[in-house]
Amino acid sequence: MALVAIPLEAFIYALRTVSGVVLEALVRILAFGFRLAGRVVSGVADTLSALYDLFILPPLLLERAFQYGAYLSAERRRGASQNR
Repeated sequence: MALVAIPLEAFIYALRTVSGVVLEALVRILAFGFRLAGRVVSGVADTLSALYDLFILPPLLLERAFQYGAYLSAERRRGASQNR
């Protein structure tokens, strides 16, 4: 019986060390995966934001042009009514 206990005790101590190393490797891999996923999501969000800006810019420029044209015509009407 004593000959069986010594290898079992050595196996348990080695298992503790090996499982700790394996667990550390898994946590490092998981952290790398989360960092990579975060960078990918951040890049996709930046790209979508740039695309949104690209699509929304022309309508906003048209709206501003129409508003400025309306402002100029209102100023002309005010100026014409004040000169009479």
